Amino acid sequence: MSRDSRTGGAVISTQAAYTQLRPRQHALLAVPEARTVAHANSPLVRVLTMLNSLLMSAPDCDLFAMRWIDLCRECLRYCQRMDDR
Repeated sequence: MSRDSRTGGAVISTQAAYTQLRPRQHALLAVPEARTVAHANSPLVRVLTMLNSLLMSAPDCDLFAMRWIDLCRECLRYCQRMDDR
């Protein structure tokens, strides 16, 4: 903490490591290892895989801070891009 000579108030500076500012380079949500075909096709595994793919394709998407309607809109855009391929 230092003093600002112009205002006389305290100035706090923060620094973030470069690794914290980089876009996500790994899956955010862990997908459990599937031992059977039924487990690999279960809704939980499919949703986690889809959300990880969504986050990789749209790094500005924040699962924990977005409103539900905005998250649904991003999911719809992701699915439409998958259909276009």
